[in-house]
Amino acid sequence: MASVTAHLARQDGWISILLAILGALIVAWLAVSLGLRFPGKTLFQFSEVILGRWPGKVVALLYIWWYIHMNAEIIRQFGSFLVSAFMPETPIIVFELLLMAIAAYAVRSGLEVFTRINQIILPFILLSVTILMILSAPEMDLKKLLPVFIENGAVRLRLFSACYFR
Repeated sequence: MASVTAHLARQDGWISILLAILGALIVAWLAVSLGLRFPGKTLFQFSEVILGRWPGKVVALLYIWWYIHMNAEIIRQFGSFLVSAFMPETPIIVFELLLMAIAAYAVRSGLEVFTRINQIILPFILLSVTILMILSAPEMDLKKLLPVFIENGAVRLRLFSACYFR
């Protein structure tokens, strides 16, 4: 999915990221407003209260299916990235199992351990990104970030709609 977006959007990819952020903010607003409207209830209990017992259970099962599906897709894409970028000889299942083991450990250990590990790791990540940006600054051409949608937008829009809205 990300490679299709990158292929179609090219240097306009940052616009699609902004649109994705907008969509995510709408979903987050919906989740927060439902949480405030039904305090002390879970997402599964929301749907039963709003839709009724059986339709609410169907929506809850669909949500569980969607959550498992999206996590599987994220794990597969991350494993594929690690294999192609760093260790092409390593089977993808190694990275996928390692990622699932780390996630299981974080869930089992609790939020405090997870946040403390992030407190330790975050400065290294920020330092690495900062060094990478400084070292690659001479090679950057910021003109390539300008939108080119006006140039051939209708063609791209038709290609995008053909890929996603069949």
